[in-house]
Amino acid sequence: MLRLDNVFVKAGDFSLSPVSLSMRKEERHVLLGPSGSGKSTLLEAIIGFRRPHRGSVFLDGQELSDISVENRGIGYVPQRLGLFPHLTVRQNILYGIRIRRVKESKYFELAERLIGEVGLGSLVSRYPETLSGGERQRVALARALASAPRLFLLDEPFSALNESLRRELWILLKKLLDHNKIPTLMVTHDLEEAFFLGERISVLIEGKMHQSDAKTVVYRKPATVEVARFLGIRNLFPARIIDKDDSCLILDCPALKTRLPVNRSRNDHIIPEIGDEIIAGILPELVHLNHINQSDASSLVRLNGEVIDIIDTGRGIKLQFRPEGCDVVLDVSAGLREAALVNVGNAEVGLAAANLFWVPKTKR
Repeated sequence: MLRLDNVFVKAGDFSLSPVSLSMRKEERHVLLGPSGSGKSTLLEAIIGFRRPHRGSVFLDGQELSDISVENRGIGYVPQRLGLFPHLTVRQNILYGIRIRRVKESKYFELAERLIGEVGLGSLVSRYPETLSGGERQRVALARALASAPRLFLLDEPFSALNESLRRELWILLKKLLDHNKIPTLMVTHDLEEAFFLGERISVLIEGKMHQSDAKTVVYRKPATVEVARFLGIRNLFPARIIDKDDSCLILDCPALKTRLPVNRSRNDHIIPEIGDEIIAGILPELVHLNHINQSDASSLVRLNGEVIDIIDTGRGIKLQFRPEGCDVVLDVSAGLREAALVNVGNAEVGLAAANLFWVPKTKR
């Protein structure tokens, strides 16, 4: 399907490190990373707006360097939607077909179906300036999909919308992609958007690809400290490997004043050795609170301490837990019902090997 082989791109003073990436047929893939990380630059190299300095872009086995933008068979929704103000909704949607110089009759039925799927049936004779932001987004989606592209690219199209409208369009887009079976590569800096719409995620930070994997793997097994921090994981503590077997590492973690068992499989691509200095990571939503089931207790490392703050985020509860005798604070996430059993003061938490991860220390 889509394959990038060591694609190196420069944009002014910015350089995107060589990127290799492959997408399967019908896959929904998300390029995730902070602003300025090179996500849009990479998208521009794929669509043909920017020529790679080195490396190759392949689509369905075809190398694209000598193929013009309009002949690549790529649908595209940019941050600025680029709707034509002098064209009606229907004319804007049909424009994508005309620019590729194909017969409208071949795609007219698809265009009309998309108009219905995105809820624009009553608006087809109106002009973009008379539409709401969400309606214009729907037009842009339908226009990009109307010619049945081989690949669909989206560059943060929902970033300017309010949260409720964004979520509404996430649901619509997911339905469109599921129904039309078009492989999709989307750019975003929003973790929730990436996880809602993507099946696989590639993380770009400061022009470098740090990780590319299934979305659950990226979150539960971040490959680098930079990825973990970008994902908002603050429970990261220096540790040293003091023992290991085929399935587990034993870490000495001075910050928590305890030893931690961590599954080796958290980072299969790196072979850990006894004595290695690493970073131990703890996902806040996978920390067990003090009402631990007795059947689970033997597999948990218990930490006594105190809850020093309880923060209501509106969607859940964040607890600040300080282990006894430690200067660090552990972030703990809890549901509203679970957190109702917790008060500021003495408490106990449990950490399970299956819920911990480790990453190598960043090289300086």
